[in-house]
Amino acid sequence: IMIPRYKIYWSFGNIQCICYTFNSLVGQFELFSVSPIAYVANQMGGAVGNGTFGAQRGIEPRLDGFEFDAKCVIQGFVLKYVARRQDPIVITNPGGTFGGQAKDLISKAKPGDLYIFDNVKAKCPGDNAGRNINSLSFNIR
Repeated sequence: IMIPRYKIYWSFGNIQCICYTFNSLVGQFELFSVSPIAYVANQMGGAVGNGTFGAQRGIEPRLDGFEFDAKCVIQGFVLKYVARRQDPIVITNPGGTFGGQAKDLISKAKPGDLYIFDNVKAKCPGDNAGRNINSLSFNIR
């Protein structure tokens, strides 16, 4: 029998953790849940060249600073594309790989454009359901 003793939330840089301490019949132990961080072009946002950005295949979830070999998957995201003097285009992409409409919008990247990846959902080993992780915002140069 395990009884949660307390729950701690902390973050260090971009790593967020929900840590549980349990008491059991055997003794006390820790269980950690680390949130993945979304990357595109090895960046979490900012300025990126249109050639580099256009060559990307999708969003990569990483468990930075996590010592175990655990792989998370992106379940989907909302992409907002804002070109200069144009109305924003908003699409929903299932999965982490840019498909269909997302791929078309990414291929249009030109200096001055803005791309926002929002409502990024990731599922990691042990998760019952996907969870929201960080959003990304890129200015194309």
